Amino acid sequence: MNARIQLKKIWDRAKARQLVSIVSGLAFLIILIGQALLFSTFRDHSGPLVIHYTRDGIDQFGTLAQVLGYGVIGWVVVGINYAIALELEYRDWFWGKFVAAVTLGLSILLFTVFQAIITVN
Repeated sequence: MNARIQLKKIWDRAKARQLVSIVSGLAFLIILIGQALLFSTFRDHSGPLVIHYTRDGIDQFGTLAQVLGYGVIGWVVVGINYAIALELEYRDWFWGKFVAAVTLGLSILLFTVFQAIITVN
């Protein structure tokens, strides 16, 4: 029963803080779209993928599962930051929105990483 009350409390806070919820949902969606594009591009690719490169050459190779794992880590970060943003928004009007905006920026950077990997390979 206590867990149900806690979930209801979290749900009520999420409904009350719609801007933070929308921005965090958009961050999650951006990562999901990046992963879907990456997966659809390399679904039939059998060789290693170039993950990191510099002017001197290729530094790191990886598999599709490793690259998709970056997106899973991004989902976890978005989820944790969403919980932090909800709590901060409950306490102060500025910091919750700030954390949500930084999370959105992080997801845009991760989307850019996925697009760079697609372009290089």
